[in-house]
Amino acid sequence: MEHIIHFFTNFYNHLFTWGVFENLWSGFLVVVLGYFITQIPKKRKMYRFFGFHRNFKLNVYLSALFVQDKKTPIFSHMGFNIPYKGPVVPECEFIAISFFSRIFNLISRGDNVGSSILNKLVLGDVSVNYLNSPASSENIEHRNCICLGSATTNSMTDLYTSRNETILSFCSKTCTIKSKDEIIGDPKGGDYAILEKIYDKETGIYVFVAAGMGISGTLAAVYYLTENWKKLEKKYKHKEFALCLRSCFYDQNPEGYKNAKIVFQNG
Repeated sequence: MEHIIHFFTNFYNHLFTWGVFENLWSGFLVVVLGYFITQIPKKRKMYRFFGFHRNFKLNVYLSALFVQDKKTPIFSHMGFNIPYKGPVVPECEFIAISFFSRIFNLISRGDNVGSSILNKLVLGDVSVNYLNSPASSENIEHRNCICLGSATTNSMTDLYTSRNETILSFCSKTCTIKSKDEIIGDPKGGDYAILEKIYDKETGIYVFVAAGMGISGTLAAVYYLTENWKKLEKKYKHKEFALCLRSCFYDQNPEGYKNAKIVFQNG
């Protein structure tokens, strides 16, 4: 019994010596230093690319179709006609939300509890709002944003592409994508998409446009952005850029957008 008491007495005395605390403090400093060396530069690159800053708020605008009259037939999954008047968001764009959530949650939360706390202390909070594009672009709060869908279905895409000189554009008459007068994407060759970063001179914000001719095109643009932002950041830094992607049609392969090919890239 005396041996046991002696053992725990010595253990207690050694535990609370300065040497132990010194080791613990040194370990803590190593963890913090390692975070700043390995994680902060990566986070800052992502911040710079997407236009983030401390306590930043980002809007992701989804395409929206507007039901103007409650008499318009809209059916539930059970076949009931539901009277409704207002915006309707295409189902495919909810798939796109999952892509954004993965990388933006990594920014704000970090890989673990420790990095999450340090992220908040050093970089602040990152708030991402997912919104349907409004019926009117008047009286909105301009902040860095990502617009899904072309100007036909997204009023915010329409706003920022119409008042800025873009590298790529949709031609509604011919259903093609053009770079100046050159046709880049023709619907006969697949589902094409634009992925472009625009600097809006009027408000001083950055706008990403991820828009396809069809479902696969839009998903291809979003998927490429979220999977390859590091490559794009390395090439363009904070500058504007534009890509045109070609994917198969959604009904041919629902996941074909993951294998989209670049058919045009500026710079």
